Amino acid sequence: MTILTKFKPYTPEEPEALKLHQELDITYLVSAEGVDWYESQKLFSPELLKVVFFWDTGEIVSTGYDVSTLWPNGLCVADVAYEGSLEPEDLTKKVFNVRTSAIEDRVYSQKELAISAKTKISDLQKTAVDLITPLQYAATLEIITEDEAAYLKNLQKYVVELNRVTQQEGYPTNIEWPVLPTK
Repeated sequence: MTILTKFKPYTPEEPEALKLHQELDITYLVSAEGVDWYESQKLFSPELLKVVFFWDTGEIVSTGYDVSTLWPNGLCVADVAYEGSLEPEDLTKKVFNVRTSAIEDRVYSQKELAISAKTKISDLQKTAVDLITPLQYAATLEIITEDEAAYLKNLQKYVVELNRVTQQEGYPTNIEWPVLPTK
């Protein structure tokens, strides 16, 4: 298995590569181990999955079997014998453990979970407000039907429930999400 870390741009010294770099603005990368990205591609097995990941967190950025399609600028690359059930593109929700050379579930911090929950709350509120607005106009104009009035009330209750998600006992780890009402 091959692992190359912390690729960064560099200016090649070899005359032909330097000419390509200068005239065609081709970027060359070198790993922390001193290996050129283009030269390193032959080190990777075509049969193994390649993962591009952050060194500090192991967070997977991209994957592929064809190493030439990857661009690890500022990142690391590893060959992995992956036999899991997820499609390679779904592995970006996972992490690569350098010590065990394994793909593992990502463990989110409380802060990350809270940020994710607040983003979801905001998105769900926007959806509800988009549904509420025309009903609110109908109510203001006194042309709302009984069914619409009931739906409006349920949507408003839903928004209040969303506002209270952060007050739940298990927040942000275990959230009981309110359900968007239907007509």
